[in-house]
Amino acid sequence: MNQANRITGELTGPIGTTPTVVDTTRGDGIGMVPSAYPVVISPQPTSNASPMGLLRALKRRLALALGLAFLVSSVCSMSAWFLLPPPKYQAQAQVLVRTTTPQIMFKTVDAEVERGFEEYQRFQKSQLIQLKSRFVINTALQQPGINELKMIREQARPAEWLVENLQASFLQGSEVLQISLDGKSPEELARLVNAVTETYIEEVANGDLKRRVQRRELLKKLSNAKFAELKNRRDALRMLAQKAGSDDRQTLVLKQQYAIELGTAVRKDLREIQAQKRKLEATIKVQRPEALHETAAPMVSNDAVARLIEQDPEVSDLKAKLAAASERLASEAAYTGRVARNSGMNPALKTLRDEVELINKQLERKRRAIRPSVIQQLQNPQDDSQLAKGGSLEQQLAVATELEANLQEEIKNFSQMDQVLTDNTLDVQDNKDEFKQIEDAASKIAAEVEKLDVELQAPPRISLIEEAVPPSTRNKKMWYIMFGMITLGSFWGTIFAIAFLELRTRKIDSADEVVGDLGLAVVGSLPMLPVKARRNGVMARHEKDRYWYGLLLESIDATRTMLIHAARSGSHRVVMIASALQGEGKTSLASHLATSLARSGQKTLLIDADLRCPSIHRLFDLTLNPGLSELLRGEVAFEDVIVSTAVEELKVITAGKCDPQTLRILSQGGLGGLFARLKEQYDFVIVDSSPILPVADAQIIAQQVDAVLFSILADVSRKTKILAAYQRIAALGVKVLGAVVTGSRDSSYGTNYYAGGGYSTPPEPANTTTETEAAS
Repeated sequence: MNQANRITGELTGPIGTTPTVVDTTRGDGIGMVPSAYPVVISPQPTSNASPMGLLRALKRRLALALGLAFLVSSVCSMSAWFLLPPPKYQAQAQVLVRTTTPQIMFKTVDAEVERGFEEYQRFQKSQLIQLKSRFVINTALQQPGINELKMIREQARPAEWLVENLQASFLQGSEVLQISLDGKSPEELARLVNAVTETYIEEVANGDLKRRVQRRELLKKLSNAKFAELKNRRDALRMLAQKAGSDDRQTLVLKQQYAIELGTAVRKDLREIQAQKRKLEATIKVQRPEALHETAAPMVSNDAVARLIEQDPEVSDLKAKLAAASERLASEAAYTGRVARNSGMNPALKTLRDEVELINKQLERKRRAIRPSVIQQLQNPQDDSQLAKGGSLEQQLAVATELEANLQEEIKNFSQMDQVLTDNTLDVQDNKDEFKQIEDAASKIAAEVEKLDVELQAPPRISLIEEAVPPSTRNKKMWYIMFGMITLGSFWGTIFAIAFLELRTRKIDSADEVVGDLGLAVVGSLPMLPVKARRNGVMARHEKDRYWYGLLLESIDATRTMLIHAARSGSHRVVMIASALQGEGKTSLASHLATSLARSGQKTLLIDADLRCPSIHRLFDLTLNPGLSELLRGEVAFEDVIVSTAVEELKVITAGKCDPQTLRILSQGGLGGLFARLKEQYDFVIVDSSPILPVADAQIIAQQVDAVLFSILADVSRKTKILAAYQRIAALGVKVLGAVVTGSRDSSYGTNYYAGGGYSTPPEPANTTTETEAAS
């Protein structure tokens, strides 16, 4: 009967999360038998341990969780009350750990590094580590009398015991470090805490002061070394300045420029003299070649030559300039000697000396230049006309030759002087730069030493606030905290454990999870009636009970409408109601749908095919047999098993008494012909089958019906079981219409619309008795 449906491959639910049955036949419908089983692509149900999932799981098991949590917490609290050790004494000492090192006036380099909240937090952590370090603990235990304490002698490893039990923490939002220890002997506790505190302050806190003192001594040695080096550099710079003539950079540059200008002028004179000499030689060679070989004139007196040279007008002018410059130099030297300690370093005095030296050189050069002409004049006094014209050609050549030699000598001297002046200038500048660096470093070091001299008198950064005193009362606070933690921890731990275990069962919470996690289309959603409403049924006298009754009817009718539409579009008139396991509401759903179809005028037959565990006959108050089992065995006629109900269009076939022969006939497809005959007589045939996973009956029946509709009970049905059942049905090629969710609390599928819209259906007591009984 179901072969035509098995070839219509179907995609149900959203793509990517829904099992897909792939059609293996031709698209035109020719050929009614598929060539292979459909391929089922299965989604994986999710079970994320989200807070909302835990809350929903806890709600399902709230009574169990609360009862068990109260029981466990009671046992744990009683055990803790008697088994927890009695409260101990606690000795405390407090130490002030300032945010920064106290300052009197100056901020030293090491104090600047301490700025910032994060830096102070790191400092606090380092202090806590150092307080419980092996060095501090062992030093404290070595103090006189500490090793003789009873609480120390009782420990096999006192240092490890003290590290483990000593408590140290900063009070919230303060600079106070609290050091405490719990024990039985108040006096010994106080002595031991004070020993650790004193050792910490002495070795760690005062160690910081010692390091600052050592740093000061080191800086002082560096400062002395720098100043000694600075003195040597100053002496070397003074010698270089004296050698160069000045230590001023601009003065040295001016001297170089002046020397370069003098050298340029001398070279210009040399080129002129050399040109004049070549001209004279050429003239003499052309006019009187023999004159180049004439003998020398008679000797003349040097005094006469010197007297005539001094009478020369240009020599007289140079002598006057020299006298004036010498007078200015003597005046400046006398003034500098009165007002300055080192007159040799005066740039003005050095400039005047250079000017006097230059005039002297010019005077000597002029004397050498006119000496040949004076000698020629004394040797030939009669040749005044020639002297008046500048002398003979030979005399002029001799003068040019002498001038050339003098100028070449001057150029050589100027070159050497310029090189020396350049080297001295560079040496002076290099030494001044190095001197400046050393001077800056020495100044910084000296300033830091002066700051440390002052700041070492400031209070220490870590100081004792109060010593530990023998406590007079026990520390009950910690005992009560531990007791409360055990009680509350056992209570909430049990609740969380039950919620987590319930969450692991992966039960359906809402209709949305059926679509999202399982990929099944939700055909309808039925409310879970309260116990009182189920008990009262159609005799409900209270408005709230009538509300639930009306809500159930509307939800069933909505599902009926979907089923009728599916029957019209796909000829799905024989529908099996299935569930993964027992107790998921399939029998109630089958009764609801059959009754609703009959009320709408559809001629409906309800078959109890759950042969192993029948229940339809109890819902409608009918006898168990004869029924379907007897019909399959051929013991009764078809008309004898059909029973009428209070609903006019609703007929029922009960399960009958099942035996192995019945199950064998069922497995051989004995229902196929029966369903074909029933489709001719009834508009709808609703089949209540056995659960899919425990037995194979439902899978056999599913192959004979038109479609399967799953029944899912919220907070009971498990995702993994539903998915396994769905895969088994889909693997057979059976069309699955979807699922009806009972007890879902969300409003996405219409269960809450009835309450807010003001719509209702008047009850029909005479025709709906069996329906409300089925709901119960």
